[in-house]
Amino acid sequence: MPVLVQYDAFGDTNELLVRYDATGKEIEGEHPPGVLATICVPTADGIRVFVLMESDDNAGHALTAATEANRQSRVRDAVHRGGLVPEQRTTNVMPVYALSIHEDAPALVERMAAER
Repeated sequence: MPVLVQYDAFGDTNELLVRYDATGKEIEGEHPPGVLATICVPTADGIRVFVLMESDDNAGHALTAATEANRQSRVRDAVHRGGLVPEQRTTNVMPVYALSIHEDAPALVERMAAER
């Protein structure tokens, strides 16, 4: 069953968004196994990241599970360098009941990336 993993990283929101972007650029295309999508939203006390995973088998700790292989340890290292370490976040794993993706979603993703 797919799951949605929620990470809350606490600290200065703007600083965490910069770190999130830098981490994303460093690991572009090298997500841990089972990652289907990520969404990052600013909050009053940091950022909240949602990671859609293929199954709860992949979700244990989507970011720190990256220690299983050299390619994946690069992801873990980038996350730690970016300051998004476990001590600064909380995690919640929720089963996904339903999922639909609108046909305009890819264009929205491209537009948002261009605006950052």
